[in-house]
Amino acid sequence: MRSGEIILLILSLFYIVVKNKNWKESYKSILITITFCCIILNVICEGFLWQMTFIYLAVFILFLMQISNAKINRRFTIISYLLLSLIFLGSVGLLLLFPLTDWAKPIGTYGVGVRNILLVDSNRIEKFDTKESFRKIPCNVWYPADIELNVEERDPYFNDPFTESAVWAKGHGFSFIPFIWSHLGLLKTNHVTNAKISSKKNKYPLLIFSHGYWQSNSFNQYILENLASCGFIVLSITHEYESSYTFYPGKKINIYSKENSEFQKRSHEYNNAQVGNIIKELNETGNPNVKNEQLTKLNDKMPGWYESNITWAEDISFCIKELARINGDPFFNKIDTCKIGVLGFSFGGGASGLASMNDKRIKACINIDGFQTVFNKHSRLLCPTLFIYSEEHTASNSYFYKLTNQPVYELTIKGTKHSNFSDIAFHAELLGKRLGYLGSKDSKESSKILVENVILFFAKSLDIYEGFITGDSSLKLKTAYKIVQ
Repeated sequence: MRSGEIILLILSLFYIVVKNKNWKESYKSILITITFCCIILNVICEGFLWQMTFIYLAVFILFLMQISNAKINRRFTIISYLLLSLIFLGSVGLLLLFPLTDWAKPIGTYGVGVRNILLVDSNRIEKFDTKESFRKIPCNVWYPADIELNVEERDPYFNDPFTESAVWAKGHGFSFIPFIWSHLGLLKTNHVTNAKISSKKNKYPLLIFSHGYWQSNSFNQYILENLASCGFIVLSITHEYESSYTFYPGKKINIYSKENSEFQKRSHEYNNAQVGNIIKELNETGNPNVKNEQLTKLNDKMPGWYESNITWAEDISFCIKELARINGDPFFNKIDTCKIGVLGFSFGGGASGLASMNDKRIKACINIDGFQTVFNKHSRLLCPTLFIYSEEHTASNSYFYKLTNQPVYELTIKGTKHSNFSDIAFHAELLGKRLGYLGSKDSKESSKILVENVILFFAKSLDIYEGFITGDSSLKLKTAYKIVQ
C-alpha cells in the first residue's frame, strides 16, 4: 500500500470516528477538507486506484454535506455511519486482496534494460493462422544496463493497463471485472525500455525464457529482471497464438483468441486425455519398456499438444540461430554465443527441456514445474538440467533422470503451488491462498529461493561462477538444489 492511501485511510477512519462526537463543526469541516485535498493530491501524484473508489466518493459526498451545513436526522446519521464503516472496511479489504506494493528490487548490481524485437522464421508456416503466414516470434530482451536500479524513469508493470488487465482478468476467472488488475499500470518496475547495455563486460551469457501455456512473455518479470541484474542477457519469447497477448516493437499490443480452431483442438485433447494416470505410471514404473509405451500413449492421445511442444522447442532453437546471425549488431554483439542456457515455466519448461535434447548449442537447462516431453524414446538430455518443482508436482519428471549421462538436479520448494512461480504470487497473494492456487509459503521467500537457485545453477553450468561471485561480493546466494543423477 502506498503512503498516499495509508494517509487517506487514516484520515477517513478518524473522520468516521469523530463524525458523531461533540466536536465543533468548524473542526469537522477542516478535517474533511484536509481529507478531500489529500484525495486530489493522491490521485494527481500517485494515480487513481480503483480499490479506493468508494472512499473517494464517500469523502466527496461528506465534504459537500459538511460545507453546505446539511441537516440530517438521527436515523439517517446512524445509517450513514454504518455505510461509511462498511465502505472503509470494504476498501481496506480490496487493498489487501489486490495490493499495490513496491516491486521487489533485483538481487544483482546491474541496472536492467528491456527492448522489443520481432523475429520471423521464413522456413516455417504458422499453423494457427489460416493465411499461412510465416512463424513470428515477438520477444522481450532483458539485459544488464548502464543505469541505476532506482532511476526515476522506470517502466510500469503494465504498459497498456486496461487492455492487459482485461486479459489477466479473463485468464484468472475475473472476466466480469476487466479492470481488476489495471492498478499494475501504476506499479514501477526496475527496468527501463531501450536503456544502454552495460559496458562493464565485453560479452554476457545468453538465456532463452519460454512462458507458460496461455500466459505471455511478461508474466515472469520478477525472475527476468533478476537474471538481467546479475549479468545475463535474457530473450523472453512469445509463442504466438498459445499466448494470451504480446507486444510488438513500438508497444503495439496483439491479443490472441481461444476461439482459434487449433487452440480448441488442444483444449479438447487436454480435457479428454487421461494424462494424470499416464504420468503417474511413468514415474512409478522402473521398466524402460513400460516407460516407452506410456510416452508413446501420451503423444498419441495429445498430438496437438505434442506438436505445440515441438513448435515451441523449434522457436527456442530458431531464436538462438537468429541471434548468432545478427551478432554483428552492436547490441547483440554483446551476447556470448558459447554460453547459452534455456529455461521455462510450466509448458515452457517442457519446451525448454525438449530444445536442449536437440540443440547442442544449449549448455544448461532449467524446467520450472513443467511436465517434460520427449521427441521419441531415444531422446536424451544433452546438458546439465535442473528440474524445479512446486510441492504439488514433486518429482513429476523423475522417469527422465536416467535418460542421460549429464548431471541432473532437482529442487522442490515446499509450501508452493504451480502459480507461485509466476508474478501473480506478488499481485494477489492473500486472494491466491484463499482460492487455493497459491501455496502456504510466503511469496517473497519462495520467489527468492527460486531466483537464487536459477542464477547459481546457470552461473555454475555456464562456467562463469568464479568470476560471477568474486566480481560481486555483495551476492550471498544459497544453493538448495541437489544432484539426483
